[in-house]
Amino acid sequence: MRLTILTTFFRNKQDVIKIYENYKKNLSSENIKYFFVNDNFQDEVWNEIEKIAKNDENITALCFDKNYGQLSAIKSGIENITDGNILYHDGDTIIDKSFIEKSLLLINGKEADIVWGQPKQSVLGQPISSGFFLRNVFKLIYKFFSKQNYYYKSLFLINETVLKITKNAFKGGESIIGEILTSMDVKQKFLQAEFEHNYKNSRYNFFSKFFHAIKHLTPYLENIYLKSIIASSLLSLFLLIIIILTFFLRLLGVVSFLPGWFSIILITIFLNVVVIFLICLTSLFNIEQIKNINKKKPIIEKMINKK
Repeated sequence: MRLTILTTFFRNKQDVIKIYENYKKNLSSENIKYFFVNDNFQDEVWNEIEKIAKNDENITALCFDKNYGQLSAIKSGIENITDGNILYHDGDTIIDKSFIEKSLLLINGKEADIVWGQPKQSVLGQPISSGFFLRNVFKLIYKFFSKQNYYYKSLFLINETVLKITKNAFKGGESIIGEILTSMDVKQKFLQAEFEHNYKNSRYNFFSKFFHAIKHLTPYLENIYLKSIIASSLLSLFLLIIIILTFFLRLLGVVSFLPGWFSIILITIFLNVVVIFLICLTSLFNIEQIKNINKKKPIIEKMINKK
């Protein structure tokens, strides 16, 4: 049975070659195809994909006209893969070959229809920037804002039967791959895998997402919760300005009030509100992308297909 490795990229050109070379080095090329999705316009990532595709007829790739979000990229990739098993993993991750070999044994031996990958490393050993903490905070915020659970998996292998069911689910209007797969009545197994992450990847970098959300702030202003947070931030900022002014007035001997402990409380409140604002705005940006999966069908600007 043919295996197609599906990977999505967004502004992480350095990972394209690393991921591709890792597979070429550790896996037999027999019956293995690669499907790369550039979730952006024709940028440096696409240029890298075109370079390696010139010398490898097993590569299929597509490039959008702009960024539509990771779930849309996964969906487009699956819709364009016709048959066989599919291994998906995030574009910032290099997976060890033992996970693939063990997963294929389970799939080919009909012991599993879906194999999920779980990281071996301790959660406590991951840096905050890896997104573990923020991802779980986001899950809570997503549940609060959208009244739904957040389903997302970064590594899985599915067989051809699951592929067909997934495509039918897409046609029926479903769009979140994690929700579709976890709800299937099929045999599912979990395996540990060695992950090598690029923590600076802009798709998963919290601050990159925040600044991207700031550029598109207007739609989120309709959210009553965000309005409250912004109002609290402005109030806290006003209080901070008062603290600073009062501090200088005390230095000049003009005033002698505002005890030190009160200043600390006000500063703490301000910083906490700012952090909440950052996390909520970034989470709302993610939610907006998820909600728009079926509303905005990605426009495929370029495609490499050597089948």
